[in-house]
Amino acid sequence: MLNLALGPTDTLTSLAGPTITKIEVLRTLDDLGVAKVVPQEGTIHLADLAAKIGVNESLLHRQLKVAYLMGMFQEPSPGEIAHTSFSAAIPDFSPYTQLRTTRLFYTGAWEVANSMRIWQDDPPKDHMQIPVEMADPQHRGMWKILEEDDPDERGHEKFAAGMKALVSAYVGTSFTPYVQGFDWASIGEGLVVDIGGGNGHIEANIFKDLPGVDFLIQDLAENEQATKELAQKQGAGDRISFQVHDFFKPQPTDLQPKAYILSRVLHDWQDADCVRIIQPLIPAMEKGAKLFFSERIPPDGPGEVPVHKELLLRHTDILMFTLYGAKERSRGDFEALFKLADPRLKVKKVQHPPSTIFSMLEVVLDQDQDV
Repeated sequence: MLNLALGPTDTLTSLAGPTITKIEVLRTLDDLGVAKVVPQEGTIHLADLAAKIGVNESLLHRQLKVAYLMGMFQEPSPGEIAHTSFSAAIPDFSPYTQLRTTRLFYTGAWEVANSMRIWQDDPPKDHMQIPVEMADPQHRGMWKILEEDDPDERGHEKFAAGMKALVSAYVGTSFTPYVQGFDWASIGEGLVVDIGGGNGHIEANIFKDLPGVDFLIQDLAENEQATKELAQKQGAGDRISFQVHDFFKPQPTDLQPKAYILSRVLHDWQDADCVRIIQPLIPAMEKGAKLFFSERIPPDGPGEVPVHKELLLRHTDILMFTLYGAKERSRGDFEALFKLADPRLKVKKVQHPPSTIFSMLEVVLDQDQDV
């Protein structure tokens, strides 16, 4: 409706100008820590705010005037700055804001058109077709850039923090969709392995609701300390443990998990790599283990979900292509992918919790079907 009211020229002008400026202002004010200095109740004078964060008062005011138009902060009386509900939420979301607005994401986006011009294979035989790798002077992948370019040498840690903030925003601090979206009753008691589970933030928020389940987080070594610290902080004891593991390698044979969780893992990878991630899990599935996936699942056709929700899903689909040459997958895409990994893999159930953009898939192995 707004686009119709504005007309095509003003709509394009807004997209190419003010929309980008809004992102830049959010990044600037978040980076300066403005939302942490403005009191949750009451106001702070502009001069005091500028002094506390150490910036020029006039320049700060110019940024804030754009923020006001976004519903971010307010000036109830001249020179007095206060929060809105929007700006009050900024600190909790800051790790994702800082991650999403880094040069890594922007420079990759600048190369999407060039990538599309040369994209011949799906998946590409040459990683130089991936936008982020095209944009990097050394042609490194996203993970390598995170590892090597962070000034604090905490790139992977910051990525995990950003993902935690994003998931918390989508599913809430209780992580209820992860409790309600999977068939935990069929698990009963036993071990569940979270593959690529980062710092275990999901398990740290759901273990109390699942008293019979212990969790093992598998990920890169740099996530181990953060996992242990978070588990200790949440009082998980030995119910959440960590194992350094490369998910392209065979699973340890001494594990006897009831299920594997892969939360927002496959969308980072092209189909051939996803097959390599899934196939090492088949031996455990032949013994009865299930696969639980949490992913954004765009609709197979138009009109299946509200426009605002589909826009979020399509946004992340484009982002996955920019960063990895990968994609978000519809249910049909997932069924085709699982068939590639093993024809016996079947989608048993897909849940779409109303409180989150993530969908929950349960996948089982049809033991009666021949490979």
